[in-house]
Amino acid sequence: RFQRSEKTMADRNSSSAFKTLVLNFMPSKCYEEYFLNYNFFDAVCFKTILNSSLNLSIVLGSVLVKLPQILKIVRNGSVGGLSLISFFLELAAVTFTMTYNAVNAYPFRTWGESFFISIQCAILVTMFLYYSGRPFVSGAFGLVYVAITVTLVSGLVPMNVLTSLQITRSEER
Repeated sequence: RFQRSEKTMADRNSSSAFKTLVLNFMPSKCYEEYFLNYNFFDAVCFKTILNSSLNLSIVLGSVLVKLPQILKIVRNGSVGGLSLISFFLELAAVTFTMTYNAVNAYPFRTWGESFFISIQCAILVTMFLYYSGRPFVSGAFGLVYVAITVTLVSGLVPMNVLTSLQITRSEER
């Protein structure tokens, strides 16, 4: 009898963990339709889950988007032929997108790619400065970038400024 209650408790805990995980990707209505009612043909839920899956795949794909370029710079030990200005512009664009969406508390799955790409762009700028013979500037840039990003997401910057930066970024496209 004691073993049975432990097993039931473990089942409830794992079920609860599963539900918590699944609810990160679908609304509770869809959880109920799929896992309680076994209705796998609900069109609204299918579209919602498809959209969430595509968003997640974009976020996961963005983790590796700049990796080949980073590895090539490390392997060659050179940034010859690359443009610091283009790195800075891309970093600014993705940082503005990331901070605007984070401050507005939009779901991470809708802007997570900006987060990961901004990290990679910051690494590229840092590497550019380092391999251009400016290691101190490289380190200082990393610290300044983190400080600026933290300031942008901290709530100290007025929303109209973040909106303007986001609009400016959108007009660059």
